[in-house]
Amino acid sequence: LSQRVEDAFVDDTSMTVDDRAGNPVAALCRHSQTHERYLYATGGQLAIHKCFWTLVAWSWQNGVAELVPYDSAEMDRKDCRVRLRHSQNGQEEIVKRIGPNEEYRTLGAYISVSGEYGTQLKVLRKKTCDWVYRIKNSILSGTDKLLAYNMFLLPQVLYATPCMMADPVSLQRIHRPALEMALNALNVNRNYPLAVAFA
Repeated sequence: LSQRVEDAFVDDTSMTVDDRAGNPVAALCRHSQTHERYLYATGGQLAIHKCFWTLVAWSWQNGVAELVPYDSAEMDRKDCRVRLRHSQNGQEEIVKRIGPNEEYRTLGAYISVSGEYGTQLKVLRKKTCDWVYRIKNSILSGTDKLLAYNMFLLPQVLYATPCMMADPVSLQRIHRPALEMALNALNVNRNYPLAVAFA
């Protein structure tokens, strides 16, 4: 079992605690406050209003585990709140709690603890549709359209896909209009085998 509780990338940090040591909410409060103090001691400041936490709890129904739902509109019990104190002025602030199915934005992708990815699919769909509209109404040559596809659209779409557990049909539905535009730029029929077109 891992003893690591924190993963950080520049200013984006994730903390994980479990109930091995008792109350996980109390453990999360301790670890988060320690992180806030280290950050303050090294010249930084934790933006508590941007922080959030989620509790992953399982309910077993006939041998099948289901995530216990949480509605962030509900009021939490007092023993189930994460409060942090600002080192700079000593003021206490309650950290927002989100449910395990609620999606949040992190480093350019919308993810959730449960693996939901509906918001990210909508974002990718909008990016693709916007790109297709702009390219369709542009005066770019076929070569420039293909360059825009490879250098502009693909990096935006491919960046977030490893964070999702999307099925191929959903991804194909999003990407197909842009792919048809790229094939058109190559003067290739959209029914032409893709393996040959991009070989």
